[in-house]
Amino acid sequence: TGATADAPAAPDCAESGRGVAAGRLLLGLVGHPNVGKSSLVNSIMGGKVVSVKATPGHTKTLQTLVLDGRTCLCDSPGVVFPRLEVPREAQIVGMLIPLAQVREPFSALRWVMEHAAKPMHELLGLKPATLQQVMDLQDNGIDALDLDKANVDDGGPLPWSPMLLCVQY
Repeated sequence: TGATADAPAAPDCAESGRGVAAGRLLLGLVGHPNVGKSSLVNSIMGGKVVSVKATPGHTKTLQTLVLDGRTCLCDSPGVVFPRLEVPREAQIVGMLIPLAQVREPFSALRWVMEHAAKPMHELLGLKPATLQQVMDLQDNGIDALDLDKANVDDGGPLPWSPMLLCVQY
C-alpha cells in the first residue's frame, strides 16, 4: 500500500474494486533512480503519502494510490536500462550506475576532463602543480602524474591527470 513507516496510509488502487477494475485511469511514474518520482506523487496528492529519501533506490515496490474518483497514481522504483553503446565512465557521470558500485572513480573523472567545454582546472580555479609537488606526492605513495609518460619540459606547466586534479582541489 501507500503506507510507510514515515508516511500515512493513502487509499490503495490495488485493493479490490478501487483501481482500474473500477474504471479509474492509472497514471504511472517511471524513470531513473532519484529523480523525484515519489516527491511528485506527494506533491500531486497534496501531502506525504509515500516515503522519500535522498538515497537512490529507496522505493522498492510499485505503489498505487487513489488520487480521485477517476484516477490512480502509480509510483515505481527507479529503472535503469544498461546502455552498451555508452562508455561506463559516461554512465557513472550520468548517475546510471549507483555510486556504491563504482570502485575506481578516476576513469570517470578523466572522461569529464576530456569532454568538458572548458578545462576542469580552469572551471575549479586550480593552480598548476609544480614538479616538486608531484615528486613529493610520489614520495608519499600517491601517483598523481606518471612522469615517465608526461611530456614535462623545463619550467612549463605540468599536464593535468585525474589524481592531480583531485589533489590540487
